[in-house]
Amino acid sequence: MQKSPRLLIGTSNKIFLLDPITEQLELLLERKKRKKWFFFDASSKGFFGICQLDPCTIIAAAREKLGTKKAGKPSTDVIVHQVPLSGGGGPSCKVMDVHDVHQISCYEGDVYLTDTGKNRIVIAKLDSGCVVKRLNVGPARQDISHINAVIVNGGVLYVGLNNRGDKDAEVIKIPIARLPEGECDLLAPELGAEITVLSGCHHTHDIHLDSDRIMFCASHDGNIHYVGEEKPFYSSSDWVRGLASTEDSIWVGVSQKAERGKRHSEDLFGEVVEIDKSTGCELRRIRIEGAGQVNDLLFINE
Repeated sequence: MQKSPRLLIGTSNKIFLLDPITEQLELLLERKKRKKWFFFDASSKGFFGICQLDPCTIIAAAREKLGTKKAGKPSTDVIVHQVPLSGGGGPSCKVMDVHDVHQISCYEGDVYLTDTGKNRIVIAKLDSGCVVKRLNVGPARQDISHINAVIVNGGVLYVGLNNRGDKDAEVIKIPIARLPEGECDLLAPELGAEITVLSGCHHTHDIHLDSDRIMFCASHDGNIHYVGEEKPFYSSSDWVRGLASTEDSIWVGVSQKAERGKRHSEDLFGEVVEIDKSTGCELRRIRIEGAGQVNDLLFINE
């Protein structure tokens, strides 16, 4: 008998698998709490991106501070974990100089990491953590576009630009075959990219492909949108981040609003909400104790 698809849930503190039928949660990975040593803060800042490598393995990116220095930035590096769906530990690699990773994606043995604090996508080898390419959005290496969403699907790279709320958010779509080697400026028009402006939407997170349609979270507003549709598909009074879909429903990560320093506390719970795709109505909510903040969702293929 074929298994029903399970929902992978990435939160600040833990990675879970949810069986939507039984609503049973299985813990796959937990944040390690580390001590501060002198002036070197080696503590983990939690999990902020998940993707699937193969039918047996998922990838989780944790924000860390491992030695890269940047004033005022609490997380400047990443540990990329390979986690077997059967449970237990797997290999991991360090990717240095990645500032505040958000959504991630895998493609042909590489992991694509959003480097939100340096306005770029960092592409690294999964087996070693060696960086093979950096895609800088524009010539300035500053946090201007606030990149926090990336998907690679069908040989196409989708990049979400939050734009820090200073202007409408955007999605850039570029065939990977058109990307030059090594470090480069991701000048979208020169690469033949499509640029979609998310009119009236700011402070966005996550890109999700629902069949051939692009969805995204307008997190501060508590709204979920399909690109090209002005009216939100779903609205919440809470913080929304994380999207996944089945044939009939959309799943959304919902978190309690809190000050930045308290968002990831184990004192806060998160939720995943199932929404009927045809009506936009809530079907159910499943509470996740100790989650902190829900950061990413993904239905996995087993």
